[in-house]
Amino acid sequence: MGRQSAKELTKSEVHALARTEVQRELEEFKRSVTKLEDFKRSVIAKDKAAEETHLQKLVLVQTELEETKRSSEAAIKRLEEEASHLREALAAKESAVQALENAHHKEISTLKATCRKYKTTLDGEIGLMQTFRPEF
Repeated sequence: MGRQSAKELTKSEVHALARTEVQRELEEFKRSVTKLEDFKRSVIAKDKAAEETHLQKLVLVQTELEETKRSSEAAIKRLEEEASHLREALAAKESAVQALENAHHKEISTLKATCRKYKTTLDGEIGLMQTFRPEF
């Protein structure tokens, strides 16, 4: 009987030691799980912060692109208007040049006609003078 109680005591001690070891391992496992959860939260927070920073940069870039687009469109419109004015001015100058050329040609024609008229008159006078004075 003494042996049985010694055996039972030994079994009780083994069970108590096993329970203590399991409790210790369970606590260590819980600490590891807590550390992993903390690490997970830290990684998620860093990812969210990085994503937020990236989104802010994208918004800034988009805003800059929109401003550049607006200013480019305004510059294009101004240049198109200026080109239109320059085309109108060029057309007016070409018209003025054409009018001057026409006037010049008309004046040349008038001068040629006048010269022919004077030549005819002079030829007639020379002919008349030669009739009276053959040395001409």
